[in-house]
Amino acid sequence: MQNPLSPSPAALRWLKGLPKHSLKGLKVAVTLFVLWFVFHRLRLEADLFQEMFLQLGWTAVGWTLLALLFMPLNWGLEARKWYTTLKPFYPDWAFGQAYRAVLAGLSMGIFTPNRVGEYGGRLLYLPQGHRWEAAIGMLWDRLAQMWVTLLVGALALEAVHHEFGFAWQETWAIPESTWFWLRLGSWAAVIGLFLGLFLARVWATPLEYLLPKKWVKNKISRALKTLKPHILSRLLSLGLLRYLVFSTQYYFLLLAFGYEGPVGMAYMMIGLLFLLKSWVPYIAFTELGIREGLAVWIFGAFGVTAFTAVAATFVLYLINLVLPALLGLRAIQQLKWR
Repeated sequence: MQNPLSPSPAALRWLKGLPKHSLKGLKVAVTLFVLWFVFHRLRLEADLFQEMFLQLGWTAVGWTLLALLFMPLNWGLEARKWYTTLKPFYPDWAFGQAYRAVLAGLSMGIFTPNRVGEYGGRLLYLPQGHRWEAAIGMLWDRLAQMWVTLLVGALALEAVHHEFGFAWQETWAIPESTWFWLRLGSWAAVIGLFLGLFLARVWATPLEYLLPKKWVKNKISRALKTLKPHILSRLLSLGLLRYLVFSTQYYFLLLAFGYEGPVGMAYMMIGLLFLLKSWVPYIAFTELGIREGLAVWIFGAFGVTAFTAVAATFVLYLINLVLPALLGLRAIQQLKWR
């Protein structure tokens, strides 16, 4: 009798029948796309590069290198979260493998909408057997990180309203009623997502009736029942620590390019930026343009120059996305049919 948790024999025959050179073609395609993307992005920002080099001093170089040193820690925390969700399904999986899978996912996600290609890159790194469960775990992890972003952003919005609300009403022409709905919507999202994450196991039973294929619904149901609250608590803790790391990188880069304001105000601006960015769908090609525009808009309201906002945002993008995606090409070359 066929195990309901296994794919159908026809699906297995199809997978085994795939030519090996198709994976080789995928590796080549991903490599070319990533290299083209990096070249295209840098070429578009040639003028910004020139201005940055003209204004860089030893202090700016020091802050930039410090932000760069935080990059392995940033993605190491992301790999630890991925490792945490995988452990119930792949007990023999090592942290180093999880780290390589995260980098491979970055390479595959850099040119896809909302970087959904990261799912494929990570899952291809896994042996067959529990990829459906791992995909559910990754979604759970993403939502946990989103909750951290929403929570910190909602707190930043409260701080902005109480400390700068009247000034921003003049700068942005935001009436008090709009502030109310922005704050209400932010906290509703925080509370709703928090409850949804902790009640995820409750969804398992209705999904068993709604999903079409028995082996798919069993795998998803098993994943939801396996991802217990203590795992979620660990993911939220790691997510908060990771948020602090990349926010600190951003702060270092603001200092590198001329920011002289209070530390608290910098973190408040960063929290608000990530909150608003989380509401905007994007494609990786345009992500930097969106973040640049939001940074100029938000930071400018606090008196930060456009150059400081754009340069810090651009270098953070290079450090935290482009450089790891290039490193992930090595992990892509190690992919095999499993």
